[in-house]
Amino acid sequence: MSSFPANFAYTFDAWLHLDGISADFSREAGVFQFAVNITLMLLLVIPLRKYGSKLIDMIKTPNVWISIILVSVIFILLNISMIPHNYYTLYVERCFPVYIMILSVLFILLLFMYVTLYCIAMSVQKNADLSERIRFFEIQESQYIIQKKYIEETSKQRHDFRHSIFTINNLAESDDLNSLKEYLAKYMEMLPKTETITYCKNSTVNALLNYYAQSATENSICIEWNIGFPDNLTISEPDICSLMGNMIENAISGCMTLSDEKDRYHYLSVTVKNDVNLCIVSTNSFNSVVRMKE
Repeated sequence: MSSFPANFAYTFDAWLHLDGISADFSREAGVFQFAVNITLMLLLVIPLRKYGSKLIDMIKTPNVWISIILVSVIFILLNISMIPHNYYTLYVERCFPVYIMILSVLFILLLFMYVTLYCIAMSVQKNADLSERIRFFEIQESQYIIQKKYIEETSKQRHDFRHSIFTINNLAESDDLNSLKEYLAKYMEMLPKTETITYCKNSTVNALLNYYAQSATENSICIEWNIGFPDNLTISEPDICSLMGNMIENAISGCMTLSDEKDRYHYLSVTVKNDVNLCIVSTNSFNSVVRMKE
């Protein structure tokens, strides 16, 4: 962006010295360039601090920044190639106003590209956040359905419990031990097998953990999770759920590389130390083939 004030300074120098050349760049033009640069910086410092910092925090893919560097290099090369070495060429017919107009259009185009990049990045981030929220809602919905089924099953069991007590009492009084055992065995089979476990006090994180615990159980993975989140999480729920979800998914994927179900396990420990340090230790079995990148 500073290459544009440089070229505007050359036009200012050409206006002051009609027969001059760019190699004899005057002190007045240097002061003009410095003033334009300072003005440009003051105009852009607030939007760059507010919006540019968001891009820096958000875009962590090197290829995106490399592409932006290429755009900047192209504009720098354009400005270098447009330097009027002999100022009198700017006075040929309408070259002077056309030259200023081209510089202005290119500068506006560069600003437009940066604004467009910001809008695209915000849109991508918004869609990613929306997808993450939808994922959480699906997990919570799954847990809600499981809990609802569990409540309905336990409600039915409570309704039938009185009749069962009378039946058990009658069988016990008649000393019919075989019938009593058979009745109790059938009664045990009717009890609900799905149960929501409280891993932590945060309902969203707990729903996520129950969702993956069910997935681990279905895949015969032995899990031992000790979750010690504080009551008041200073980390946003989407961030901590994304972290935990990705980590547990990777652990389950690692366990699934083992054909022997007896060897599948996942140990997870989450603690907070000194009220500020979140310590997470995740250990899982896998087929000993380590895949590494960079």
